[in-house]
Amino acid sequence: EIEPDEIKSYIKKGKLLRKLGEHDKELECYVQASHSRLQSSDFKKLGTILMDIEHYEKALKCFEKAITSEPNESELYICKGKALHKLGLSDQEVECYTQALKLGMNDDNDYEVVGT
Repeated sequence: EIEPDEIKSYIKKGKLLRKLGEHDKELECYVQASHSRLQSSDFKKLGTILMDIEHYEKALKCFEKAITSEPNESELYICKGKALHKLGLSDQEVECYTQALKLGMNDDNDYEVVGT
């Protein structure tokens, strides 16, 4: 099993690679980190990376794992809704945005997403 400091290093390296636009290498870092237990925020980051490189089904799975850990986090439902939108699953997308509204969204940008 990977040591906690190693996991943090992979995640930090992934963040740096994201800033550099190196999404494939960034993904590799998160995959390495995922050999241990990831937190909800890590699954959200991984899902976001996967969305950026158009791996929508895998991104959806990451957002679902994050929601399992933090079912009251409205932003995760927004992310899941975006993945569902890309997959053409409109009914499920609407359910996610409805849940996000029930939980109370944190950012004006969230409302813009729901409005599109």
